Amino acid sequence: MRNLMTWFLNLVMQLKTLQQAGADRHERTETWTAHRYGTRDRSLRTRYGDITHTKP
Repeated sequence: MRNLMTWFLNLVMQLKTLQQAGADRHERTETWTAHRYGTRDRSLRTRYGDITHTKP
């Protein structure tokens, strides 16, 4: 269950970043609205235990 939650959180963070930036990683478009500077690990405490996910 913890792996599923980690996968889901990473997916949501990536989609939110894509929506905010207006471009995918390493993509250059005319609709750019922000920059992407990589990811960092973050911890989240849940009832299933501590989850470490990557935050863009």
